[in-house]
Amino acid sequence: PSQLEERLTVHAMADATTTAGTTRPGAADEGATAGAAKCKSVGCYTINFGETDAASGSLQSAFAKYRQEKAKALELRAGPAKRERSDDEKQALREKFLARCRHYLGVPYKKRYFDEGTPEYESPIFLDCCGLVRRVMWDLQEDFGFRLGGWNQAYQWDTLADAEVSDPSQLKPGDLVFYAGDYTRPSAKQQKFRMVHVEVWLGGETGEATLGARWKKGKVSEFPSYKFESSSWGNVEMHFCSLEPWLRGECMPKHTHMWRMRSFEWMRNEK
Repeated sequence: PSQLEERLTVHAMADATTTAGTTRPGAADEGATAGAAKCKSVGCYTINFGETDAASGSLQSAFAKYRQEKAKALELRAGPAKRERSDDEKQALREKFLARCRHYLGVPYKKRYFDEGTPEYESPIFLDCCGLVRRVMWDLQEDFGFRLGGWNQAYQWDTLADAEVSDPSQLKPGDLVFYAGDYTRPSAKQQKFRMVHVEVWLGGETGEATLGARWKKGKVSEFPSYKFESSSWGNVEMHFCSLEPWLRGECMPKHTHMWRMRSFEWMRNEK
């Protein structure tokens, strides 16, 4: 191998961390857990180095696997889609996104908010507000044509900021509702762009229904209205965003300097 390949291999193997027994992305409905493999999460990428069996594992094969996974991740991140989607195709993708959101109804918020021994505590998966959106987008990354970054609701809003509309009456089911606010706890670190929460727009019979993970001791649920008061933040400003950019296969934040893939910068500089 070349000197660069040797550097990449050593770097990759040194950074690998064992994730045996952890739940795989997309395994909620499969009830499966990842095998004993060495993986490294870098930004929004998960690089799988394969089984660590000494008989079959080698630096060369590990590097080849690493390079393939990286190329696939970069391809998914590149967007937009190679072919422009028709209105019918975008509507079908919107409906698929919404159906996948509903797939996670009943999933608890976070383990630490439930009593040990309860079904919620023993849940194989937990989803907060941005985690729900991210999980659905990761499930459908092949359909959308890109892999959504692993940051929170502030990043998600930044990728859709140019598709913001002024009134919720302009929203369609599957669009996103972002909440900007200030945390009330003095020691709390404020979010970028003040973005503290996100939910999925449904509209429904009330004309303002949403779906999301709203309460710490709650579960992914449907709500009759996007309007609610939180004890965790105040000075709320609403941001209503169309899903249209994502439906077109576009996922590029406005403030790219805030979401740099630092772990891959050195690779690009070597080329």
